[in-house]
Amino acid sequence: MAYQNLMTHQENRALDDVVLITACIAPARVYGLKISDVKERLRDYLGSLLKWIINTDANVLIFCENSNYRYDYSLLVDLSNLFNKTLEILTFDGNRSEIEKYGKGYGEGEIIKYAIFNSKHLVDNVSFYKVTGGIYVENFNLICRVHNRDENIFNKVSLRRKNLVDTKFYKINARFYKEHLLDAYTNVRDREGYYLEHIYYEMLKDKKTINFKIYPRFEGRSRSTGLNLHENNIKFLIKNLLSKFDFYRVS
Repeated sequence: MAYQNLMTHQENRALDDVVLITACIAPARVYGLKISDVKERLRDYLGSLLKWIINTDANVLIFCENSNYRYDYSLLVDLSNLFNKTLEILTFDGNRSEIEKYGKGYGEGEIIKYAIFNSKHLVDNVSFYKVTGGIYVENFNLICRVHNRDENIFNKVSLRRKNLVDTKFYKINARFYKEHLLDAYTNVRDREGYYLEHIYYEMLKDKKTINFKIYPRFEGRSRSTGLNLHENNIKFLIKNLLSKFDFYRVS
């Protein structure tokens, strides 16, 4: 019995190191999208995916892409196996007309919904990290260790913009996502200034969530602005200190 309990704990622990990477290689004509070149986007996605494979302790990486772009990922799958990881590739055709009409967040929500119902790994008891494709979290391994037993972790975008949730990177239980955020993306209206970050805040402000105790240190570029997300050491250290005292907590 003790052996069975140990195995169950180890299996659950392994499933906790799941990362869902959302991507759109050949995007629709979306309002506010600064990086739209297909080759440039593909290069960014592949570069960050390599880092997730080589540098992190994640057991399972799920790369979910919604433009059904044809690319041979076999070398990346083989590389993942060498690093004792599972790389699952999911591709599908998103609703381009709705994405063009409502905005990037609509496409993001479609991707996560598709992954939830089509991935072999996102079963209800699993908590997973979601990260926007093209972005790498340099201190992911430390975050993983600190938040080993935690779930439903979200940061506010900033201390000044308290009604916005950072949707680039968070951790969430699959069942919780289905219950509270699954169709939230259908309310996105980018042209009216009502983004997925606003909707997540409205959905989560009364729920029990925590913020990351270690502030995520991002590497990569914002698809919306084209700006580098990497912060200087002083700014990052300040944010990291504030994180320890829950200043970025949503609820």
